[in-house]
Amino acid sequence: MVPGARVPADGVVAEGRSHVDESMVTGESAPVAKRPGDAVIGGTVNNGAPLVVKACPRPPARLLPC
Repeated sequence: MVPGARVPADGVVAEGRSHVDESMVTGESAPVAKRPGDAVIGGTVNNGAPLVVKACPRPPARLLPC
């Protein structure tokens, strides 16, 4: 994912380090640091550096990835 792109689905960061704007989901105004192994939420925005995200299967009403 390039900076400025929306996270397409809930998943886990596989490569890279960045900051993600989760305000539309969590209400947190400050971007959240992400590194390999951290969860990302679909619909949030990558604000820093490129990330590789592994998407997880999403059962109904699931917010956080596997």
